[in-house]
Amino acid sequence: MAETEEEEDSEAWLRLKPVEPLPSQCCGSGCSPCVFDLYYRDLERWETARARNDRSLLSGKQPPESQSCSAKLSPETFLAFH
Repeated sequence: MAETEEEEDSEAWLRLKPVEPLPSQCCGSGCSPCVFDLYYRDLERWETARARNDRSLLSGKQPPESQSCSAKLSPETFLAFH
């Protein structure tokens, strides 16, 4: 049975949803931003983009003050504790 276009779109959005970090990925030392801060920021961006049905909002364009934080800790540079 073929999926409807709406179901396919819903699944596509779910694949784009940020993955919540594991508790073990937070060092607990009050980092700014914490891995959870980044997750909640990305989740808010995803929720807004989904509500507007606009994937371009997920591009990561941020105001300059947010970019400095992301340069310190970002999904691209983050390494989990072992």
